[in-house]
Amino acid sequence: MNNDNLELTGAEELVKKFTELTGREQTKAKNMALKKGSDILVKAAKQSLRTVTKGYNRPNWWNGKTLESGIKYSKPSKDSETAKVHIMADFRLKFWELGTQLRRTKAGASRGVHKRHSFFQPTVQAKMSEVEDSMGRLFSESIDKIWNKK
Repeated sequence: MNNDNLELTGAEELVKKFTELTGREQTKAKNMALKKGSDILVKAAKQSLRTVTKGYNRPNWWNGKTLESGIKYSKPSKDSETAKVHIMADFRLKFWELGTQLRRTKAGASRGVHKRHSFFQPTVQAKMSEVEDSMGRLFSESIDKIWNKK
């Protein structure tokens, strides 16, 4: 068994700064880091959607939303330490991601099939390691930003 010690330079200072922040400021630092990390996934998912369809930026006829605006970041709850990036802000993205089966009316008229165009899951799997690697840096940046405002 290897008994080497791992030393992180600057970690003690970061922990000291974090403990001296108030509870509200600690939550704010955590949420800022989660938001910035989630933005990496949102940007990558939007870029991936652009490769799948041409009409990603065309507004919908009944509510004016674009397909691209359906990829969202959800704020973490007060007790949670996780952020959520999802495609359900626009329900049409579900059909792009999963596809549909053949749909028919009672009279037998075909309403078509929508092919599966996976753009979200492969992007999440590809970018998750990048997000996890950058979370430490983003967390320290958010602590420093709040600390410098004091």
